[in-house]
Amino acid sequence: MLSVPVQKDFGQSINDTQIIEGNWRKKHLRSIQQAYYRSPYFDWYYPHLEQLIAHPFKYLGEMNTAIIITMLDWLEIETTILYSEDYEITGHKTDMLISMCEASRYDHYLSNEGARAYVDEYRMKNYEVTHHWQIFEHPQYEQGHRDFIPNLSAIDLLFNEGPRAAQIVRSCGHVA
Repeated sequence: MLSVPVQKDFGQSINDTQIIEGNWRKKHLRSIQQAYYRSPYFDWYYPHLEQLIAHPFKYLGEMNTAIIITMLDWLEIETTILYSEDYEITGHKTDMLISMCEASRYDHYLSNEGARAYVDEYRMKNYEVTHHWQIFEHPQYEQGHRDFIPNLSAIDLLFNEGPRAAQIVRSCGHVA
């Protein structure tokens, strides 16, 4: 597990969360390198990942955005990216999701199974928002060792499967 040290201020947005400088970038890169340098596609992805992690991002939000955009590209996922700060979004839990859909003029919303505790599908339906559940089925892929280890990061998949990673991601679940 790699984490980025930040200045904590309860209630602040990720975009306002400042990254604390230090040697964590070198430690993270060394950990990734030690874990994956023998992986078949390490040389394909590591140089760009190294640039991303080494970049002196000031805020966690901008770093997250850069990493997400890179992962979308590497996994050949084409989707529209919307930024919440461009919209007036109100409410909490389901009300916030409804507000997001109304503000962005979308009438469908996709959640993962972990959101069942706070998504009120009936309330969404009353606001003419169709809710869908993403049912994730963890794919198994070659990791270079005998026993498969699930729930690792996307870089594990990319370093081990390369361009095939996009196809693997598309096959690992369905929408209900």
